[in-house]
Amino acid sequence: LTTPEAISSFCDSIAHSLQGEDQEQSAAHAFEISEICEAVPEIGIHAGVRTGLLHVMRHGTDDGKFWACYAVYSMGCANTASKFVLGLTASMYEALQALIEKGQKRVRLAACMALAMLSEVFSGSSAAESFAMTEQMLEILVGAMTVAHGEWDADAEELRDCAAVVLHNASNVPRVAGLIVETKGMIETLKDLCLGPECYVWR
Repeated sequence: LTTPEAISSFCDSIAHSLQGEDQEQSAAHAFEISEICEAVPEIGIHAGVRTGLLHVMRHGTDDGKFWACYAVYSMGCANTASKFVLGLTASMYEALQALIEKGQKRVRLAACMALAMLSEVFSGSSAAESFAMTEQMLEILVGAMTVAHGEWDADAEELRDCAAVVLHNASNVPRVAGLIVETKGMIETLKDLCLGPECYVWR
């Protein structure tokens, strides 16, 4: 992949395969994206790749959904331009919200990690509004920070912390901070994070 033409052709091929009927292949290509995105930063701003990953997040197997979320996370971490493009993709928040709410345990965590990465661009773009206006997003994050007694483990702790990072970054946008404060259960949950026995990061 040494020429723009070769990179474009490669991205087109990946994008096509992500939307194919072979779900195992789609999952494999989502994994591949997470592995090569640092070497091929253009993949993160390719519209077809974004559309393909969204397709896998909505319709793929649990493995596919996990790797699609991890690919989004990896692309954003690897390249600032990709992070902004992904952060301005409104449908990305809808897909991540659905997975954080109802996904398999490791899928929930991968989706919240991707959302935490995207939240890093909230202050410098209109992405925060797209995030905050996604139906039930803030309520779902309250749920992600709340774990029933006896169900606490390392994954739940990381999910909680990722959700808290998202809210922290979003709160830097004043008009979004107001929506956060008004969300049912938000203040009580954040108080528990700051003062509760399970709190480590926030003390």
